[in-house]
Amino acid sequence: MNFESEFRQIGDADVTDIKKLIQDLKPEAWSKTPLIPGDEAFKDIDTLYLAWDSDLRHVNPTRHPMLATFSSPLRSIFQQVADFYEGAIQWRTFFERFGQGFFIRANFVRLGAGKAITAHRDKAFSLVHSHQIHVPVRTSDDVVFTIGDVAMNMLEGEIVEINNRLAYSLENKGQDDCIHLILDWVVPGEPCCCAVHTHPGVPCSPQACEKTDQQESQCDCLNR
Repeated sequence: MNFESEFRQIGDADVTDIKKLIQDLKPEAWSKTPLIPGDEAFKDIDTLYLAWDSDLRHVNPTRHPMLATFSSPLRSIFQQVADFYEGAIQWRTFFERFGQGFFIRANFVRLGAGKAITAHRDKAFSLVHSHQIHVPVRTSDDVVFTIGDVAMNMLEGEIVEINNRLAYSLENKGQDDCIHLILDWVVPGEPCCCAVHTHPGVPCSPQACEKTDQQESQCDCLNR
């Protein structure tokens, strides 16, 4: 989702119990199946799927067995995210009209030492029309997250929304793996920033938004 900055701070969480559960996992629990099919930017990551579908759908997510394993320590993070969006005036109209928000995806991603998620913009309809939230579970000062022109070191347990309509990358320059929890939260009925200019009066859909979702350059809608 596009908004008027590179990132948005949502809260903080204690990730101690999450780290313990991850440490106890067998190596085969991590999948090499691409998080975003066909996107070479993610070729170096391993994924632990909690709620995910290969078609990157925007409704009715598939819950994977590992979600139950992490449900208890994730509960407070899920609640913080829901409270943040549902409690803000700017989204209240959408919730009143279209119903409660929901997580369409929730996954842990692991990036090995010396590896990177290369710079890219998300383009799939559901990725563009949801709020992407990162929570570092294992990280270090040598892990650099760059969003647009802003480079930052996210701390363990920070809950941060990133502007995934800007080019973004993650580089692990350290000696150990880094692990992020990535959540995609949907505000039902919320239009993308381009909607008012490209299809006024028509709800966002994969068809209505195809041209702007797939564009290579950064849109300037918020500057008009």
